[in-house]
Amino acid sequence: MAPTHKGSIPSPARVHGALGLCQVLFGAGAVVGALGLPAFNPLVFALLREALAAPLLATAAYLTTRTTFTDVAPYSRLFGECGTLIFGNQVLFVVGLKLSNPVAGAIWQPSQPIFTAALASFIGAETPSPLRFAGVALAFLGCATMVSFRAHETHTSGGDLTREL
Repeated sequence: MAPTHKGSIPSPARVHGALGLCQVLFGAGAVVGALGLPAFNPLVFALLREALAAPLLATAAYLTTRTTFTDVAPYSRLFGECGTLIFGNQVLFVVGLKLSNPVAGAIWQPSQPIFTAALASFIGAETPSPLRFAGVALAFLGCATMVSFRAHETHTSGGDLTREL
């Protein structure tokens, strides 16, 4: 039996606000990661990020849904697999951050929904629609805008854009 949501469905504005906040926090996390990364091994850093995030997210999930562990126990294998994949994502992101810089990480971070939507449409999990295409195009424009501002800044300061990205 699947866990059920015991509250009302949030408004679209609230959902989009939460998604926007997540992107801002991910961008800020790239900068914080770049500041803390020189002191740690990338694997240890990713493990610390996951170890700190898991209890916070579990607490937030409990407070918002009041779902207990017994309600989700049948899905523990799925949670473990998802946790492993998220950890792998964090490891690769942190290694990339160590090899590059926080600006490149902050630019690439918002491109994840673009790739997710494209892959979901490709495998048939999502049905392509004009509204979904508009959302992907808007996300792409946001990434392109950040890249163009960074390119302008690097060009005017005499830096090499290919080295930055």
